[in-house]
Amino acid sequence: MWIDYIAHVPHWVHHRDLDDIIPLQASQRMVTAVRDVRDKDVAFTRYSAFMHYSWTAMYNNPEAYQWMLQHRMCVIGEEEAVSVKIKSFLFQEQS
Repeated sequence: MWIDYIAHVPHWVHHRDLDDIIPLQASQRMVTAVRDVRDKDVAFTRYSAFMHYSWTAMYNNPEAYQWMLQHRMCVIGEEEAVSVKIKSFLFQEQS
């Protein structure tokens, strides 16, 4: 399953409510899926205003740098591209 490719990586997802490029539900689904497999090192920050550029607010947050420095990347096998199946799962409409 797709989650096996990213579950070992600590996540802090940042998303803006008015994002017109990536649906909020896509980020929420990913966070839920990662939490189901790995209940720690998964954070989600939702910004109530503005559009797609959530990284601007993240880079202005000193806690983000502290968080990044607390984690180390552990490579498991070779990197693989995200498949169409995974992308379609993340971006499907919720009913």
